[in-house]
Amino acid sequence: MGLFSSKKKKQVVEVEEVVEEVVDTGAVTNNKRRLIVACGSGVATSQTIASKVKSMLEKDGISYPIEAVDYKSIKTELKNASIYLFIAKPDDEVLKQAEELGVHVFAGVPFLTGMGVDSIYEEIKVLTKN
Repeated sequence: MGLFSSKKKKQVVEVEEVVEEVVDTGAVTNNKRRLIVACGSGVATSQTIASKVKSMLEKDGISYPIEAVDYKSIKTELKNASIYLFIAKPDDEVLKQAEELGVHVFAGVPFLTGMGVDSIYEEIKVLTKN
């Protein structure tokens, strides 16, 4: 018998398969501590809002990962997020996925207009402190 018996090899393969399965389903995340802002391209509007939210949080002494993403990748991005700010209202399937994953969803446009931003920001601030 060599260094590894066939039984040990099988156990290692099974563990690798479980890890791959968990990663594929998004069940393993970096504690889901990430705020995402999504717009069509993930460049202009979402970047602007992401920068504004980051500045607001930093002003309040909160460091929290924030990333602008494109809407085409939202289903993948939600798996590793705790907060999602949308520009255009997401479809029902995305909202359902966010709910199932425990992702808090907020409108992002108030961060551009300034109207209604205070109440949304206060909720986000509480979530980022937990």
